[in-house]
Amino acid sequence: SLTLEEITSYSQIDQENLEEFVVIEVPGGAVFGGHSGENGGGGVCVEEGGEFDMVSGNIIGCYSLVTGSGEDPGGGGVVNYGTFTMSGGTIGGAGQGDGNTATNGGGVCVEGESNAKKGTFTMSGDAIINGNTSTNNNSSNVYGGGGGVFVAQYGMFTMENGTIEQNKTTGSANNYHLGGGGVFVSGGTFTMNNGSIKNNIAGPTDNTYHCGGGVFITDTSSVSGTFNLTNGSIIGNSAKHDGGGVYVTTINRETFTSHHGEFTMSGGIIGGETNADKNTAKNGGGVYVTNFTADKKGTFNMSGGSITENKATGTSPTSGGGGVSVGGTFNMFG
Repeated sequence: SLTLEEITSYSQIDQENLEEFVVIEVPGGAVFGGHSGENGGGGVCVEEGGEFDMVSGNIIGCYSLVTGSGEDPGGGGVVNYGTFTMSGGTIGGAGQGDGNTATNGGGVCVEGESNAKKGTFTMSGDAIINGNTSTNNNSSNVYGGGGGVFVAQYGMFTMENGTIEQNKTTGSANNYHLGGGGVFVSGGTFTMNNGSIKNNIAGPTDNTYHCGGGVFITDTSSVSGTFNLTNGSIIGNSAKHDGGGVYVTTINRETFTSHHGEFTMSGGIIGGETNADKNTAKNGGGVYVTNFTADKKGTFNMSGGSITENKATGTSPTSGGGGVSVGGTFNMFG
């Protein structure tokens, strides 16, 4: 195993040949200034079978960028194909140069190879992912973004507590499949049992089409993308186009499959009574559910929780849905 104690690393930590990498709670521990190319993980790369336990410290100022399709690699701070447990510390930061940057997943990218080989990330305690940026700017790319977190195909992210905040997407390409200021789920699974996704931004200007200020959920050609909200809050996020809090869609063009983006809400809150807590977008201030074709639709299932005091800011005659705008499927139970 390898332990980080009051040291700094200027380059990427690749964990391919390590059984366990542990960041222990010692003041001053940091990984910063790392960068990567094709494999992703500007700060830390956790390979399949590897384990990384972060209880304190910082991963800051790292980047992972490509000039190709824009789909991979990801994870300016961390790319995880193994097991990453974060119970404290910060990935990114509010100071100048602290944020991590990547094409997809400015802070964290979680990936897997199959149902049997899933990358898993568990966030708890007072862990923070903030101030990170996705720069995906490929106008022909079918998906991409995730300023804070990108959960790729077969990746699993579980949020037991902590905060994902003040992350952003900055690409100027007008592509409706770019966004997810806080979180982008593309064929992976995100389960939120507590904590907060707040004050994230999708899109650099009002003229860009980025969607999903807090969360963007979609499928891939192989598997559905899912987000499960049982508790916690999605508040104060904004998108330059649709879905200030949550955007749910499908990009899978194969009509013979049932893959789609799906958001299931059994508790928690999207929005809030104060101006600071409202999610905002031109359409669907709280939630926007859309479709790719008449039979390929994003799905939102709501059996509990609340969608409260969000705002649609668009000025065109077709703008609307302060709380929810539905072009896909919205199921409300109970």
